[in-house]
Formats: sequence, C-alpha cells, structure tokens
Amino acid sequence: MELKNYLTPLQRWWWLIALSVVLAGASSYFFISQQPVQYISKATLMVGQEAINDPNPNSNQFFLARQLADIYADMATRDLVKDATKKTLGLTWLPEYFANAVPETQFIEIAVVDTIPERSEIVANELAAQLIRLSPSNLTEEEQERIDFVDTQLDLLQVQIEATVEEILAKSEELGEQFSAREIANIRNEIAALETKRNTLQSNYASLLDQTGQGDINAISIIEPAFAYPVDTGSFMAVATAMVVALVLSASTAYLIEYLDDTIKPQDEALELFGLPKLISLPVLDFLNDEDPLITVRSPLSPTSETFRSLRTSIKFANLDKNNRSLVVLSPNQSEGKSMIAANTAVIWAKGGSRVLLIDGDLRRPTQHKLFNIDRSNGLSTMLLDYQAEEHEDFAGFLKPFVQSSLVPGLDLIASGPIPPSPAELIGSRKMVEILDKLLEIYDYIVIDAPSVLAVTDPSILSSLADSTVVVAFVNKTRRQHINETIKRLKRVNANLVGIIYNGDKEQTHQVAYVETGSVQPLDTIVTDLDLEDVGLEDESEPDWINQL
Repeated sequence: MELKNYLTPLQRWWWLIALSVVLAGASSYFFISQQPVQYISKATLMVGQEAINDPNPNSNQFFLARQLADIYADMATRDLVKDATKKTLGLTWLPEYFANAVPETQFIEIAVVDTIPERSEIVANELAAQLIRLSPSNLTEEEQERIDFVDTQLDLLQVQIEATVEEILAKSEELGEQFSAREIANIRNEIAALETKRNTLQSNYASLLDQTGQGDINAISIIEPAFAYPVDTGSFMAVATAMVVALVLSASTAYLIEYLDDTIKPQDEALELFGLPKLISLPVLDFLNDEDPLITVRSPLSPTSETFRSLRTSIKFANLDKNNRSLVVLSPNQSEGKSMIAANTAVIWAKGGSRVLLIDGDLRRPTQHKLFNIDRSNGLSTMLLDYQAEEHEDFAGFLKPFVQSSLVPGLDLIASGPIPPSPAELIGSRKMVEILDKLLEIYDYIVIDAPSVLAVTDPSILSSLADSTVVVAFVNKTRRQHINETIKRLKRVNANLVGIIYNGDKEQTHQVAYVETGSVQPLDTIVTDLDLEDVGLEDESEPDWINQL
C-alpha cells in the first residue's frame, strides 16, 4: 500500500480534524480565562539552628533535623493545626494548602493557594505560627520573661568578658616593659587573676545561654514569612495540550471511520480490490434527483457525455476476441444509478451511428419507461409470454408491437411490460435466449438494464446470456463486500465482466477521464476534437451547437 493511501483518511476528514482542534483550543482557552486568578504564599521554617550555627557540625545533627522536619510537615496537615488556625483567624474553612519538608534540608515549606492574596499570606503565616506553638520552642509568658532576663544577664556578661580580655591584653603589654623581677611577678599574678575571672564569666555565660534554648535541635523558627504572588496556570501549555489531544483523537477517529466504512471511494483502485478495471468515473447520476437524467441528450458536449463515449470505446476494446454487441448493466443494490447509465450508454451508441435497442430487463422495479416517457403496458414480459418460435416465423412483425422508438435517432426501446409474478422464470426461459439471438440480427447493439444482483437472480441469468456485463457502484454508498459478492455470483454463471463504473464521483464534474490513455482533457479541448455528427449536430453553424457549449 502506498503512502498516499495512509494519508487519504486525513485528507478526506481534514475538516473534522481541523474543527476538533479549533473547538478544543477555543473551549480550553475559554474555560481557563473564566477561572479566577490564583495566588500562592509560601512560609519557610527551619528546624533547629545548632547544625547551622555550629562551625563543626556532625552528621547526627543534620540527620535529626531532617527527621524532625518531616514530622513537623506532617503535623501541619493534621486537624490539630487546621482547627487552631481557623479558630485564631475566625474562619470556617481554610484555602487549599500543603506542607512539605524540602528534600535533604531541615526546612519546611507551607504553601497556601487562594484567590485572595492577602488571605493566602495570613493563613500561611498563621499555619507556621501554630506549628511553632506545638514545638518545644514555644514559651509561656513567664518563661519568656525569664528568657528576657537571662538575655539581659548575657549582655552584661558579654561586656564584662570583653573588658576582662582587654585588661589581660593591656597587662601583657605592660609585662614586656618591666625589668624588675618583683614587678614582673606582680603583673603575672594580676594576669592570672584576670584569666580566672574571664573563665568564670565565660562559664556563667555558657550556662545562661543553655537556659535560653538557643541552638536547640528541636526548635522551629520562621526564616522567610509568606508573600503572595500569582500562580502560573500554564494556560498556553494547557491550550496546546488540549489541541494536541484533539488532533490525535480526531485523526484516530478518521482512521477508525475509514476502517469501519466499507464503501468504495473515488481513489480506490478497482483492479486491486476487485480484480476488475475501473472503466469510468461519473458525477452523480440519480434519477430521483435529476429532472432530465439523459445528460447525453440534454448536453451532448458536456464532460459527462464525453465520459460515456469513453465507456463505449472501453467496452468495444474490452475483449477483442469476442463480438461485444450485447451489454448488461447492473449494480449490487438498488438506487446506484445503473438504469441511468444504461440509458445514457444506449444513447451514446446510437449517436455513434449504430442501431441500438435498450431493453428494460428489470421486471421488478422498471425505470426506463420513466426516463424516456413511454408506455410500459406492452414490453418484455408480454413479449416473452406471447412468443412461440413456430408461430412467429416473421420475427420482425412479431416484434413491432413491443418495440417503441425514442427521440434519439437509431435508438429503440423495449419497456419492461407488466410485472410478472415470477420474473426469474421468464428471464431464464429458452424464449429469452431465442429472442436475444433474433434481436442481434436486427440491431447492432443491445443494452439491457438488469435488476440488482444481491436482491434477485435475474441479473445473473441476463449476464450469462449477454456478451458483456458492467457493474455500477455508487461512491461512498456501495460496500466493497457487496461488490465482491456481486462479482462472485456473476462469475459462477461465466458472465463476461468488463469492468466497474464508479457513479457519484464529484471530482469528475469538471474533467473527463479516458480509460484508454489514463489522461485528463479539459472541456475546451474536447469540443474541438468531437465529431459533430456523433453528438447529433450535423452543422456546426447551428445556433443549438453554441447554446449547448
């Protein structure tokens, strides 16, 4: 299978794919644009400061801080923290938020998402405060007063320590200037006393510092308060994703439709699918929707009429070993245009200078009498009933009541006649064979409009009696399975299948396809090459010739 066959579903259903992509993009953009702007506020806390402040921390300190961070992050999502936060802020609900420990660190992030930026900041900060209150770092008022007192004492001790250190430095300088042994001994004693004082002060300072709790591992502090900023909703990516998904789904739908759709398509290769060549492709020929279905009479110079001339040539050269003088036109199902094609084919053959007989062999749903506006009360069915070979040696005289002339010179018609109770028995009788043989002695060509193959057995019988048979299939309507079944039934009776005619091919409206050469010729070129006698116009100066262009 060629690459173009894989691309055909996309070409045929491009409008569905484009519509799906546009609708998906527009609907997703509209939905996103209707959503209120959301803001996110993040408060960052740190568990313990000992590992950070210690110039020589150990791994146990960091490990313990990370474990505590995970525990506190989980506590922040519990009802205990939620209820306390709602009670403090006077809220009945909290915006969406999440708390997690930053991997491989001792930090905790509390993020609140809300449509009101101020509320997201307040909630995030209060959640952090509630978490701190649950930690040992939370102090009562008395404990805080004690801590403040200790801090004051620490400040005093720090001043004293610094002053003592300065005195020690001054005494050390003074010691270097003395020469007296007594003075040197006295200064050394003073330095020793100052060092003892310094050590005492430092010991007191360290003792008081432990009472403040500063540097504890299990202590939480806010290092970055919450600040609200707009959330990037990724609207562009959301719209693009929706369009890509729609593209994939619609393209898949197109391939699924093509897979489930078993009808023939204009580009289908009949020889590859059915083992028969495609003779011609015609625009829509439908008796029910066309006031003047005989286009070869109405517009003899139209592209469609020229296509029928191409069909005439194709049938003549279909089998050079046989004299293809009788042709059966049939279709797998009803309403596929086979009667229209049979009538126009007969007209083209008659316009070519041949004596042609068109027989309406559809004794169930006859159509030809409507196309040519003739009486069908006396036709094929009555002729088969009345015919007796031994009683009608003058066949031309016997034939006269059943044959009707048309407005096309050289074209005669035999209508269906009254619909008999058993059409298949009449068609399959010996009389039908004898009548066809005698008719071929009078006419150059006989075209038979046969019923639908899959409905009855009549067309199979007629195909076995005729020199050639063509199958009419309607594009986007006739199923491939039905065509294959039709061909199978006709081959059982050894019918000479010439090929398939595609009806309803809209691409053939403005061009003519020649089966013999496979070329395409525009209308103006066709007009210059036509034989005017062939189209019923003997004098090119006639005004009708101009009007029909």
